[in-house]
Amino acid sequence: MELNKAYKLRLYPNKKQKQYFEQNFGNARFMYNKMLEDKIEYYKKYKKTLYNRPAQYKKEFEFLKLSDSLALSNVQLDLEDAFRNFRNNPKHFGFPKFKTKHRGEFSYTTNNQTSGEKGTIFFENNKIRLPKIGLVKVVKDREFKKGSIIKSVTVSRTKTNKYFASVLVEYEKDIEFVKPKTYLGLDYSMSNLYMDSNGNVAGNPQFLQRCRK
Repeated sequence: MELNKAYKLRLYPNKKQKQYFEQNFGNARFMYNKMLEDKIEYYKKYKKTLYNRPAQYKKEFEFLKLSDSLALSNVQLDLEDAFRNFRNNPKHFGFPKFKTKHRGEFSYTTNNQTSGEKGTIFFENNKIRLPKIGLVKVVKDREFKKGSIIKSVTVSRTKTNKYFASVLVEYEKDIEFVKPKTYLGLDYSMSNLYMDSNGNVAGNPQFLQRCRK
């Protein structure tokens, strides 16, 4: 059985890496807001849903090319999830909101491409390798589940300028089957709903017949 577990680890990026992270935070926030704005304007004009993608904005906004492309793809998925939640439960989730710096929204998510032996994200000594920026110092203060495979990493910064990496891993968990010591069989009964193998009956409350009366 495959399960997911997230580990939040403290990062200690150097000056260049901090600049890269800030670039990604800003671009992810810009991309989310731009796509949301265009969806709203398109619906107002045509009464239809706009299916926009990050790639179509890179020509006009060249600074987006500096970002991790997977981070921008995850922005699209986040926005789609926000609209899906709104459609399913509008009272609880509300209409998707624009992201702002004031709410401390400094984060981006990238995925591990596992085509190689290690993948694009992996740990090496006391560092974690992230796409486009390389090895970043990390405090890995706990061991992951045996056989864990890194699926994604969300890099974030707090209002106190501390950087973290939330590493989502997938691992296999063995299911232990317990052999029961006792057994009970149930047979359907027209008059009593069911009868068990010990001869006990449930007693049919006949709710439907009562309601009809």
